[in-house]
Amino acid sequence: MNDPHFRLRACTGETEWAVKQSGRAYTIARPVSFMQNLIGMLGKGAIHTAAGDGRVAMVDARDAAAVTVDALTCRGVTARRTH
Repeated sequence: MNDPHFRLRACTGETEWAVKQSGRAYTIARPVSFMQNLIGMLGKGAIHTAAGDGRVAMVDARDAAAVTVDALTCRGVTARRTH
């Protein structure tokens, strides 16, 4: 398939699989959409995203950063988790 987004998803999936199979401790953070970008998505009284009429999981960038810091410093995120 020539869709670059499809290739990126496939590559990400392969990388995550390899990490999970490594036997090492890991935490995978997958923030989808940041709340800080909401202002750029507003238009004509609605929020417009690539999901069309679908739902979008949003997270505050500060919360994503806190999870990442905890994972990198082993201060609270359990190993072998995907967030």
